[in-house]
This record gives sequence, structure tokens and C-alpha cells, in this order.
Amino acid sequence: MKKLFTLLSAMTLMVCISLCFSVSAQEDDWYLGSDHGCKEAIIDNVRYRLISDKKYGEHYVVVDFIHDESLAETTTKINIVDEIEGVEVLGIKTNYDDSPDLPSPAYTNKYPSVKKVVIPDNVKYIGFYAFNCFPSIEKLYLPEDLISMGEGAFIGMESLKSITIPSGIRSIYCRAFEDCKSLTTVVLGEKVEYISERAFCHCESLTTINLPDSLKGIYDNAFSGTALTKVVIPEKAKLMEGSFSNCKAIKKIVFENTGSAKDDYVSIDYNFWGSSAVEGVYIKTIPTKGILIEFSTLDTMPLLKDIYFAGSEELWDKLTHELDRAELDERGITVHFYYRHSHSFKQSGKVTCTKGGTYKYTCECGDSYSYKVAKNTDGHKFGAWKVTRKSTYTVAGEKQRKCSLCGKVEKKDIAVIKLQTVLNISYERTLNSITISWKPVEGANGYRVYWKDSPTGKYQKIASLKNKTTYTFKDLDKCSKYYFKIQPYHKDSKGNVAFANISQVFGVFTIATAPANLKAVSTEPGTVKLTWESSGDDSHYFVHHGTSKQEVIEDEEFLFIHVGKKESYTFKKLESGKTYYFKVSITDETVDGVKVSNIAEVTVK
Repeated sequence: MKKLFTLLSAMTLMVCISLCFSVSAQEDDWYLGSDHGCKEAIIDNVRYRLISDKKYGEHYVVVDFIHDESLAETTTKINIVDEIEGVEVLGIKTNYDDSPDLPSPAYTNKYPSVKKVVIPDNVKYIGFYAFNCFPSIEKLYLPEDLISMGEGAFIGMESLKSITIPSGIRSIYCRAFEDCKSLTTVVLGEKVEYISERAFCHCESLTTINLPDSLKGIYDNAFSGTALTKVVIPEKAKLMEGSFSNCKAIKKIVFENTGSAKDDYVSIDYNFWGSSAVEGVYIKTIPTKGILIEFSTLDTMPLLKDIYFAGSEELWDKLTHELDRAELDERGITVHFYYRHSHSFKQSGKVTCTKGGTYKYTCECGDSYSYKVAKNTDGHKFGAWKVTRKSTYTVAGEKQRKCSLCGKVEKKDIAVIKLQTVLNISYERTLNSITISWKPVEGANGYRVYWKDSPTGKYQKIASLKNKTTYTFKDLDKCSKYYFKIQPYHKDSKGNVAFANISQVFGVFTIATAPANLKAVSTEPGTVKLTWESSGDDSHYFVHHGTSKQEVIEDEEFLFIHVGKKESYTFKKLESGKTYYFKVSITDETVDGVKVSNIAEVTVK
């Protein structure tokens, strides 16, 4: 997945190697052209571009709508082919227009007649703003194996009525469906974790969406201005500012969890500002620190009359400000307690195995019941398990339960607490060092760091850190890739050690230098040979040339050729007696920005 994402997301920056489809020029349904070295094919009025990257040795075809001037104004349906001459179509190209005279991305409605697009099953990537030129599409079926949809992929698709998100999608990127004004139903895949900023903003017809239990975050204005009538915030989901603002049809808000970026608070705040139809708020999970009520938001909810709280009145008073209750009463809003209440009974009375007896069970809410036990009861009447020794990360705990009739005690071990693995490793890099950092793992008081300097080598333990979450590798080669993984551990005072699972492996490049000492020599008519010094082991070079020095200096996209890892290149068939200018650049995941060589000048023999 990383390989595909890297190739496709970077294709507006990279120049593709000039490859050939083996198609005869006599075939009427083919047109082959070249744009910055990319081979193109037009089939049934749809433009396809061949993408190649020697770094991986693989070729892909992407659909190129942004540069597509071939679709007829009367086209109503587009069938995207799944392969061309054995090369798979794997993506829909990012729809950016990065010309300095035009806005980027390009919001266009240039194909208003297109009602349907058929996407083949092997497409795995849909680029940024890929479909912003098709406002009239009514039906769209996404491939089940789709793994990424870029920012604004379907923005402004005003006629789309429903969409099902495949199970492989983890994040709905920002503005993905913004301004899809006819969209009424969204079915999210069971593994979606994040819904980013403005993802469904201004989908004014959206009444139905399932928020799966996998959801972890709903970001700013994600559903602002939609027509949802009920919102159920999943247990793990955190809300950011304005997530459901100006949703004027919402009547019921349900917090399965706290609904806050902080687990220890419930917030009825700007996330729901302007949702004027809200009648009831249901708080199913009791926070540990507080309930925050933003009354300026309540000013925009004139119909809100009831708040249902899972705990007691005493607990509500502890979690809210002392003036909140009075303010709610003044507004005519009633707080209902013990909503979704689970009774906590206390036992009284005495019963023995030989005499029997009666127990009475009473809850703090006032509910009670009695249970009569007959004499000589068969079997034991065990109570609830109670922890007598807590588990640690290295030693198992113990729990017991007791027969309420005869006093017999049963014991069971409780498993040790399992350490979690390290997630979200970040890094900083220089020419010859890489510093990795990670968030502390709860319970861990040490970390083992492993590394290797090639994809096929064996990992070596390079360090064992105590209560540190950062490590710097020094004296590395520039523009070289290194691989790391981390294993948390807990060591107790008696020397017992417990290890977590090792983290996922990730690779990082050190930074490359700019190409140096570029030289241009013309020893034969029409020929110029360029040579330069290496930027690093994994550098990919782009050669720029032209007859104007200023043109070559300023224009990053003028007449340049991707030469891979070679550190020389020969031009042929240049005009004899004419002066040419050259430079060499690199841009890659090994590079911070674009790095450029000196300008070489030569007059061709």
C-alpha cells in the first residue's frame, strides 16, 4: 500500500519515464502521445497515462481527467478499462491544476452531461479532487479493494444520492464529499476510524449515516449543515470543534462515550452549535472529571427540554458547575437521573446452609427485593468475585468468591496485565543521523531499539533505554534507508521482566545533498555529455536543459528528463554552434524540498 500511495500521490511532482505501449498506430481507438515523458492512451474518449518508477521496477496506468479534453459534451457514461496491454489501471489521477494563473485545486464542472462512471475492481487509489469535474453523476460504486480516497475526491458531486464506503478505507479525508447536495445516505465501512474536516459539510440532504464502533475521531465541521435527525457518538469517537454544527434537523444526541477530545469530560458545546431542532441529549457514559455545558450553544437549541444522565443527582452536581442546574431550570430543561442505570445492590440478612433464611438487596436509588433461601440448599450460593491480589505486568493476581450459605471460598488467578506495543513512531533526520521518538506505553519502564541497514539483513539490538522515548542514530550514510522497530518492556523491583509485542517495522531515509560539480562537455557534433557528483546511494536525478539560462533556472517543469540513479547523461542531436544550459535536480522521499545543482553552460560543436 505504501508503495502505491507513494507513486500516485507524488505523480504531480515527478516526471515519468518514457515507456511504450505496444499498440499499432493504425488502430482507430488508440491515440498515443507524450506529455513530460509520460505515454498516454485515449480509449473511448478517456485519457490514460502510464506511470513508471525505476525505484520499484513497476508500471501502472492512471486515469487522467484533469488533462482530459477528449470527452464529448454529450457523454453520459464513462467505462474505465481495467488494463492496457497487460498493465493494470490502479488509480484516478489527482485533479490539481498547479498553474500559477489558476486556483489549485481546479474546481470545474466541465463534464455536466456525465451521469455514471464505472470504476474497475482493481483501482486502489482515487486522488485529490479526482471527480470535481463531474457534477451530474447520480450513481457511483467504489471498488471493494479501494485503500485510499484523497482530499476532496468527490467534492461538489451535486447529483450523487448515495455512497457505500469500502471496508478497506480507514479515513475519510477532508472535504471528500463536501457540497454533495443530493446525497441522502452514506454507508461507512466497518473499519473507518477518522472522518476529517468538512468531509460531509453542506450535504444538505444527508439524513442517514452509520457511525461504526471503529470510529475514533470526527473532525472540524465534518457534518456541518447536514440533515441528520439523530446522532449517536460511538464509544471511542472524539469530536472536534463544529463536528455537527448547524445540523438543523437533529432531534436526539446520544453520547455512547464522553464525546470529547478529553476522555474525562462530556461537552455539550460548539460541536452542536446552531442545531436548532435538538429536543433531547442522552449521556450514557459517566465522565471522571466533569460535564461542560456551553450555554451560548444552548441558546441555539430552543426546543431542548430534556437531558438524560446515567448517574445519580449527587454525581451530576459533582460533575457540573453549581450554577448550571439553576441555568437549566431557568431555561425549562429537566435533567433525568439514572438513565441507563445498572443497580448496585447491597446485601443484608443472614442465611446458613442448615437453617436457610432471607436476604434483602437494596440499591442506592431505593429499589429493593428479598430472596428466601430454603434449608439444606443443594450446591453453593457463591457471591461475586472479589480481587484479593491485583495483577501486575509481571505477576498474576488472584480473586475469590464466597458461598453465602456455608462460607466456602473459591480462588482463581487473574492474568498479568499485557503491555501494549509502540504506536505512532515519528522521526527527524539529517544527512547522517536519524532521531526516532514515540509516545510512552502505559506500564513500560524501558524500551529495546532494533535496527538494520538493508531490507534483507538481520535486526540488531542497538540500545536498551530506561524510561526514555527517543533515540538518535549517528554516523549514517546520506540518502540511505535504515529500518527500525521498538519493543517496550516492564521490569519490576524483583528483576522480573515482561515484554510487549515488537512494533511494526518502518524505514527512514537520511537526507540527500544537492547534485554537485555539474559539468557539460561537447566533444562531438550535436552531442553534450553531463556528469555530476552523487547526492547519495538512493538518489533519483532529473536533468533540465534549455537555450536560455534564466529559463532553466526558474522553470522546474521545462524540458527535463528522469534519469534514475545514473550520475551522467548524454544529449544527442542538439543544434551545433548553439549554447545550451543545464542543471540537475532531485526530489524524492529522501529529500527535503527540491535540491538543484549548479548551472552548466556549453556551446555545442
